[in-house]
Amino acid sequence: PKDSSKIRASFNGRYVGYLKDGELFVLDSANGRKKTVVGHDTGKLSCFKWLPDRNMLIYSLSLPQDGYWDIQIATYDAESFEKRIYPEIKGLPEGSETDDIKLSILTNTVYVKVKTGSSYSRIYRFDIMDNCNLVLISDEEISIEQTMHNDNLVYEKNGCIYARDVNNSAENQLEFNSIAVLLGIDSRDRIFVGEQDENGRVSRILYGKIDEEIKGTWKPISLNEPLLREKIIITESGAVYELDEKEKCVRQIGGSSVINFDGEFIQMTDEYIITKDKNILKLDTLR
Repeated sequence: PKDSSKIRASFNGRYVGYLKDGELFVLDSANGRKKTVVGHDTGKLSCFKWLPDRNMLIYSLSLPQDGYWDIQIATYDAESFEKRIYPEIKGLPEGSETDDIKLSILTNTVYVKVKTGSSYSRIYRFDIMDNCNLVLISDEEISIEQTMHNDNLVYEKNGCIYARDVNNSAENQLEFNSIAVLLGIDSRDRIFVGEQDENGRVSRILYGKIDEEIKGTWKPISLNEPLLREKIIITESGAVYELDEKEKCVRQIGGSSVINFDGEFIQMTDEYIITKDKNILKLDTLR
């Protein structure tokens, strides 16, 4: 539909999730069938995303109560139609909403970032037994990522990057030469970090693993010119691209590939570039 928003395709392009009038729909791109995942009577949807390796959604609902709000996390399998409901996070300040969720199938852990105020956030963790624990509280803007093979939370706060092993409560700051921004983590648990210049643009990208020495071991990626962080795309395989919406193309950083597109850029995976032209969603293969 033309008035749909937050359009996202699953990892292999088979299913597309989108919002319309506050409801969450999943469309089967093979046959055009759609299913309502979250309706008006379920709760206020604040966040949803596809898992990076299967046709499964994870989403969050805000449930207003008398003077406070609860948060409910759930998954939806687009192939089996099964839902898994996690225990509610209860007693949060009124207006609290989830603005990011990370799930690792390999470790069976979920990290939930709940925004409880203009700059206040809480990070919760669900383990394999669905036990929920508060991991940290931040009074500053924070962004999170999760390693897939080990239970590590990686987060950016105030220009610094931290890695936390939740199992033993150990936390380390990853040391960089300048203000650092967290760009993503690929399927091999390589962390991609951008070093910013004085104008707040990424001037260099470094990537490596938590247990590796940054100096001498992490690999650098040079940029032809500094970029805004939101124009840098990290795919699951670790390919790095620059989005140029003015020129209607995506350029591989550190490579020669240039991918042109028409319409509005929506998303990019290792297999597809996904764009929208009026009410037509296009999935163009890259291989």
